[in-house]
Amino acid sequence: MSALLVAPAVAARQWTNRLEIMAILAGVFGAFSGIAGAFLSNMGKTSIPTGPVIVLFITLIVLLSILFAPARGIVWLQFQHWRDSKILHLDSVLSNLLNLAKEHSGKQNGHSMAMLKGISSNPSGVPRSVQKLLEMGLVSEVDKGLYIPTSKGAEYLFEKTSHMGALSK
Repeated sequence: MSALLVAPAVAARQWTNRLEIMAILAGVFGAFSGIAGAFLSNMGKTSIPTGPVIVLFITLIVLLSILFAPARGIVWLQFQHWRDSKILHLDSVLSNLLNLAKEHSGKQNGHSMAMLKGISSNPSGVPRSVQKLLEMGLVSEVDKGLYIPTSKGAEYLFEKTSHMGALSK
């Protein structure tokens, strides 16, 4: 009995923050489980107890909700983590290039992939990040295999760090 009370609310909570919508979703999930469980338990020649089949349906809905609900589901959170780590790595490579450019006081010396890999926390991702930065116009290749940040890249990183500084205050 407790599964029929708690599980629809648990499933609904994964999909929304609003109580009104959560109550409606919990009702829909509960009703669907009840109808599907009753229908499945009475199918075929053998009669399966209806209660446990209903609980199995609502458990399946809870599991699917925990896995796939937007903003809270495990799959969604993993995707966000993957996307955020890619952005962080792009910013890190761009920041490394800007720091190297500052150290060389405005000279247009490019920096090699090996140099960027040597100072990166994730060397294997550097070539992909440099390629993406080239596509975004934040980095340019001054000579074969030598890269420098563009003024657009410097502005991009400055705006990002300024925005982060304003958030921390």
